[in-house]
Amino acid sequence: MNKIWIRQNNQAKLILFFNGWGMDNSSINHLEIGDYDIVEFNDYNVLDFDDSEYKSYSEIYVVAWSLGVLAASLVLANSILPIKKSVAINGTANPVDAKDGIHPAIFKGTHLGWNKKNRERFLMRTIGGKKEFEANRSKFGERLIENQKEELAKLYDYSQLNEAEDFHFDTTFIGKNDAIFPHENQLNYWKNRCTVKVLNIPHYPFLHFTNWDNIITQ
Repeated sequence: MNKIWIRQNNQAKLILFFNGWGMDNSSINHLEIGDYDIVEFNDYNVLDFDDSEYKSYSEIYVVAWSLGVLAASLVLANSILPIKKSVAINGTANPVDAKDGIHPAIFKGTHLGWNKKNRERFLMRTIGGKKEFEANRSKFGERLIENQKEELAKLYDYSQLNEAEDFHFDTTFIGKNDAIFPHENQLNYWKNRCTVKVLNIPHYPFLHFTNWDNIITQ
């Protein structure tokens, strides 16, 4: 995984943010940080995570978006970190599934057809339309097409391990207008697992929030 410290300033509280597939820290750099240190993870071609790097923090919060929910669930399943709250946004820990996530045929089709043109179409759907995409293009980073394609194949493999559901999320935000993870499927997955909050947002959620407290404290 790529690991990027958004802020590392000896705060007492730490946010571990597991980004969505194909993203980098550009997706969340506009959020006001508040009194947290924040580390962002992306590129799940390799799931390498070391608890010991974060043992100095007394309060740890987990925020995971989209396919980052799967990655977080896998690497934190056996964690002994003092996690105070965990929040999933527009994703599930069973992400390649006709009832709980993205239909397998759509997931595989996205992988097989991944190229520059289809990426733009995908990102427009992610953020809610062409106008929103053009105004916020910079938030989707500069990852390479081939790297993203390899990552998506790995995430499919991880989804077949059936090991992700050992990690508990406290809250999930589900976007009514999510065109990537159908909100009905998200509701089906989370309804008996944690607190569910349905919001009027697309798959990309970070225009709805202005700071990390908006996410952590809801």
